[in-house]
Amino acid sequence: MPRPPPRALLDLYRRLTLDYENVHRGQSLPSRRTTERFEASYDTIAAWLNAPGRRTMATYRSTTEAINAVMYSLLTEFQDGDNVVTTMMEHNSNFVPWYGLCREILPRLGRRVECRVARFDHDTGQLDLAHLASLVDARTKLVCCTGASNFLGVKPPLSEVRRIADASGYQQPGTGSGSLLLVDAAQLVPHDAVDVQALDVDYLAFSSTRCWRLSASGCSTPRSTSCSGHCPSCTAET
Repeated sequence: MPRPPPRALLDLYRRLTLDYENVHRGQSLPSRRTTERFEASYDTIAAWLNAPGRRTMATYRSTTEAINAVMYSLLTEFQDGDNVVTTMMEHNSNFVPWYGLCREILPRLGRRVECRVARFDHDTGQLDLAHLASLVDARTKLVCCTGASNFLGVKPPLSEVRRIADASGYQQPGTGSGSLLLVDAAQLVPHDAVDVQALDVDYLAFSSTRCWRLSASGCSTPRSTSCSGHCPSCTAET
């Protein structure tokens, strides 16, 4: 049976309906109040995750969209012969984008990039770190790993995954060496206290749907050094 949303969230909805207007779209008092609440939410989420600040966060409609945004922002950085390493423990949201990138998108641009998949132990459900390490090499642009598997219920040792990524020797443009690390935390954030600085991940994606039974909204918390030079995944008039 689905659980109802928390009372605090329902109370917030009731308060918002009294003077809600579009964000960043008007000069009326309700519109300015709604915009202030919207902007303050970035600081609230940043403090909750111990992110360095609001400028290291971006919001999306879902975890899937957040991961796709990372994929498109990195699109022009992939070089012929690079690879992406993900795992067999992933939700489709953290596998299909990378498979599609390597098999469909980059080949059209004349670049050959391999999608490698690390296995897990069928007895324990744990990520096979030795196999992961064997797949990561000096051409591994990005390592993608779940923070907590949605079907196995296990949590990979992210500190070890980070160590493996750092040891790759991949030369990132302008940010030193080592593979980038993206963590799908859709199942991790609702159940654990997450400190993104302690985790030392480059990208962490999660969804409010899993936390508060809220209609889908996603969030990505990239490190400032990871996102400073990326191309935007979506350009539009606000």
